[in-house]
Amino acid sequence: MSLAESIFLDRVPFALSYDYIIYTDGTNTFAFNTKTKQIDFVSTEASEVIQSAINEIALIGGKILFKPGTYDVTGYNIIIPLNPYKPIKIAGINTLDGGVNIRSNIENALLIDGSLMAPSKWYNIIELENLNLGLALRTQNIGNNAWTGRFKNITISMNVVNSNDYGVDLTNFFGYIKDSLISIGNFGSLAGNTRLYYTATDADILIDHVQFNSNPAQNGVGRTLRIESNGNNPTNLVLNNIHTTTPGGAVNEPQYGIEIVTFSAINAYNLYLEGYTQYGLRLNNVIRSYFEIVGTYNNLGLVTLLNSSVNTIISHHDIVANNEGGSDYNIITSKRLVNWDLFSPSIGVNNTFGPAYSRSLSSAGQEEGWARISNIIVNIGGTLGTGETITVQITTVDPFGNVNSIQYSATSTGTFVIPFNLVQQLNNPYTCIRTISVSAKTNLSSTSATVNVSIYA
Repeated sequence: MSLAESIFLDRVPFALSYDYIIYTDGTNTFAFNTKTKQIDFVSTEASEVIQSAINEIALIGGKILFKPGTYDVTGYNIIIPLNPYKPIKIAGINTLDGGVNIRSNIENALLIDGSLMAPSKWYNIIELENLNLGLALRTQNIGNNAWTGRFKNITISMNVVNSNDYGVDLTNFFGYIKDSLISIGNFGSLAGNTRLYYTATDADILIDHVQFNSNPAQNGVGRTLRIESNGNNPTNLVLNNIHTTTPGGAVNEPQYGIEIVTFSAINAYNLYLEGYTQYGLRLNNVIRSYFEIVGTYNNLGLVTLLNSSVNTIISHHDIVANNEGGSDYNIITSKRLVNWDLFSPSIGVNNTFGPAYSRSLSSAGQEEGWARISNIIVNIGGTLGTGETITVQITTVDPFGNVNSIQYSATSTGTFVIPFNLVQQLNNPYTCIRTISVSAKTNLSSTSATVNVSIYA
């Protein structure tokens, strides 16, 4: 049986829909032409075979399928040309033992080249699917044109050589990235893991179920995901189920999980921003957008805003916001309190309240704060003296300085749920809550009691 017959008999059912099937025997790489049923290209240099197959379909459009294996392209960039009305798809076959691995031992890249592009995003299409890339993924010669990318189940793992480079750096990318993992290392404070850059006035993008792992040149530098425009303020960016990570250590430079610059009409859901960053999310000149953050660990806080207005940010975890300037009318709310939902005030004696245990949000627009308090549970522990009464006072302050306060007293230890009608007195129906404070006192001259108050907002 010939080698061509062998690969043909071993095909998956859909293989004939591809123009080329690329495979390796561990030494040589082969490009099998499914139309002629001949091997058009064979070489010990995988990059030569891959580039030759791409060149064959570049002007007419077509599809290439990789069989499982490792394809070492060290020393060579792979160039995929964008050609109007001539879509190109490159896909692999996933297996439990690793699937398709295209890698380089030095920094090489899969370059999407716009030299042949027409200025129409809809007809310049590149599809990548089921590939493990040990390469950077970048664009070149794009200019002000736009193109469509459809990337699904892609794993990218590499270290940049120049610390000012992003591992993934795409200009005027429209389309989607789905179900993928992008791990980039060695970048510096001016760069990061992934950047999407736009000179166009529109940006129809979906990034869905993607994890961005960062390992910068030193802890606490760079950005994990940066999406920016040149000032045209594009719209229509959707982020869903995004997980960013970066290692712990000192924060030496501005570092963010996600940084977005000059955009509007963003819808972002289920963001998990993990790592030792200054802020999980930085918005710079972002307007009329929505962000929902389900988890975060950051050094200084959840979000920082510069010249960003009319945005809604909802956190399921902690929320500390910073206004770098020019940011108003943002609604920033939390389904939990800052860092924790537990207040443990010191108890004052002789009917005098002790120092208040407080949490506040910084000022980043009049509507920043907790939307409302829904439930309060008071736990009185320790030992109460004869005739002792413990009184807990809970106070809220809105952005305009209006104060609401309630008190609850107990004469025994135990856990007490404050009645709902009392809790509602702490909420202002017309604005949010900026500060929550809890203080406590005893009617005796000393106490062995403790007070812990859980507040759910």
